Parts: sequence; C-alpha cells; structure tokens
Amino acid sequence: DGTGAGAQRTFAAAGTYTVRLQVTDDDGDSDVASRQVVVSPAPPNQAPSASFSVAPAAPVAGQQVSFADTSSDPDGTIAARAWDLDNDGAFDDGTGADAQRTFAAAGTYTVRLQVTDDDGDSDVASRQVVVSPAPVNQAPSASFSQTPAAPVAGQQVSFADTSSDPAGTIAARAWDLDNDG
Repeated sequence: DGTGAGAQRTFAAAGTYTVRLQVTDDDGDSDVASRQVVVSPAPPNQAPSASFSVAPAAPVAGQQVSFADTSSDPDGTIAARAWDLDNDGAFDDGTGADAQRTFAAAGTYTVRLQVTDDDGDSDVASRQVVVSPAPVNQAPSASFSQTPAAPVAGQQVSFADTSSDPAGTIAARAWDLDNDG
C-alpha cells in the first residue's frame, strides 16, 4: 500500500487493524514489523444550540423588530438557518443570520429559529415577543410671547411662537393678527 518512508490511512470504522512494514536492505535481506492498531468509534455529533436576540426588547406596534442569530455548535458549524416570524409553523420567513419583522398590532407573538449544523443535526429556539400598543399622540400646546408687553397706538408689536409638542414637532403655524377669526 505504499513504498515511502511514511504512510497514512484513514480507518472508516472502529475495530482492530493489523499494520505491517517490510524493509529490505541493499544486500537483499528483509524483516517485517507488525502492530495492532485499535481504532475507537468516532464520537457522536453534538447538536447545535439555537438562540437569537431581539431588538428592541420592548417593541411597539408599527416598529420594526430585528432578530439576530446567536446560535452555536460545540463540535462544528451552523450550516443553515430558517426563521418562522409569523408563527404559522413553517420555517419559511428567512434564511439569513438576521431577520426583521414589523408587528402591526399590539399582542404577544411567537418567533422561532431553526438551525442545522454541518452534520445535519438541528435545534429550534422560540421566543415570545410582547408588542405594546403604539403611543397615543399628544396634542401640541400653543403659546406665544409679545414685545412690547404694553404697546401704544402706532407702535409695532412683535409676536414669537413658544409652542411645544411633547410627542413630536410643530409642523405648521397660522396667525390671526387682525381679530377676524
């Protein structure tokens, strides 16, 4: 099975194998060495451990939620991923390491990730995502200042908007300076 100073073989199955070496010198004399090689069974594959993170941790309705695979495999690599983002039981909502979904309404949703390792074993991680109602818009508060504080006839008066919106920004202003409603 070979003629060099070294040889190699991969034993496909566990068992005891006899390996022999015959050497011959330059005068034609030869000798044989023999050794029993005991090959142990290969350790069984360890399944991967599926897991993923959710961001933001406390989403609100209408907000995009991101999911990131954090799975591991103690004796290999993650070869495939499949997401179930709509809780229909089918892992058909994405195959990447990351996935996103926007939940339209408040509620509790189940998201699952199935990972498969390079030996074909798989695991599933499942998490409940609690989606809160979208915040209710708060009306703006209209206010303005005046200079001078006590004007006289014929004097120009300046007005400055000091309004605020606790849930956003002021998008439009309309003044009524001539008291016509």
